[in-house]
Amino acid sequence: MDKFILNNGEINFNAFLSFLLLSFKTHLRYSLGFVFLFLIYFFIKTPSYSSSISFYANYNDTPTMASASILSTITGGPLPSDDLGFSISNYMKSNKLSTEIVTQKYLVDNEMISLVDLWGEEYNKLFSINPVSALKKIDRRFQLQSTLTVDDKKLLFASEILQENLKHSENRKTSLHTIDVIVENFSSLSDQIATNMFKSIIKYSTEVTNIKAIEKKIFIQNRLSEIKESLNTSEENLQYFLENNQNISSPYLFLQKNRIERDVQLYHQLYISLADQLEIAKIDEKDTTSSVFLLDKASTSPYRPGLTLLGGSIQIFLMAYLALTALYTYRLRKTLFR
Repeated sequence: MDKFILNNGEINFNAFLSFLLLSFKTHLRYSLGFVFLFLIYFFIKTPSYSSSISFYANYNDTPTMASASILSTITGGPLPSDDLGFSISNYMKSNKLSTEIVTQKYLVDNEMISLVDLWGEEYNKLFSINPVSALKKIDRRFQLQSTLTVDDKKLLFASEILQENLKHSENRKTSLHTIDVIVENFSSLSDQIATNMFKSIIKYSTEVTNIKAIEKKIFIQNRLSEIKESLNTSEENLQYFLENNQNISSPYLFLQKNRIERDVQLYHQLYISLADQLEIAKIDEKDTTSSVFLLDKASTSPYRPGLTLLGGSIQIFLMAYLALTALYTYRLRKTLFR
């Protein structure tokens, strides 16, 4: 090239277009070579299958006005909503879910097998068609603690594969959650994993509800004992007052009688309200319902996950061309810029 693209701070657009045309002619075949390699990889890579399941997590069993008023009086605040009480997004990333899913049995080729046994056998494998994946495996090998047993490594490897091929999305306006699972080789396995994840979320939601109900029951029982003791004391005070004051004629005695009767009525009302709430807490303790409501059951997508043939080819071509052009520009920097 005989013209500078950038000369003393001024851009020569004709020289710039000429350089782009020259770069395109020079690197076209190399870029197409990368596309050809992508096409080979696209057709020989292990087939993958994607399954999706969606559900709502905002179902509310609205209590009656009487129950809401009673509980609000007891707790001294507004009635809490009947939601999950935990973050599904955080739960999806938890070791609890991963361990539970990979250790469960799945029907694969007419055989019941866990993901630890299915995927964990390759925990020590380093070779991969994808060079990025191979580098990650090598790096992972050096990062593992030497104290881990073979079973620990298999469990960890299976959990990592699960998390890498798991996607969770949430519509915050409607509280619609969608779980996508991608697996290789076995078309029905992704459906089974997605279904088990949904069941695990429901199970954990029920556990949280039951545990909170137990805590509430214990609190109400303790409070009920205190109220009962106060009620007995106020009733005894009223009895003692009436026995020693047969003729209530003075304003002072009349006022004292009203105060004691007011205490009796107050503690009596609280005692009845707490007794009702104790029964509700006992019901919630055994309640197996959940705020999670299934919308679409797990189903395998008819399309292959990942890059499409056309989209991937265009993306690879542009990435290769831009990278080669950048290197070409660096090599000719002295003749392009002044």
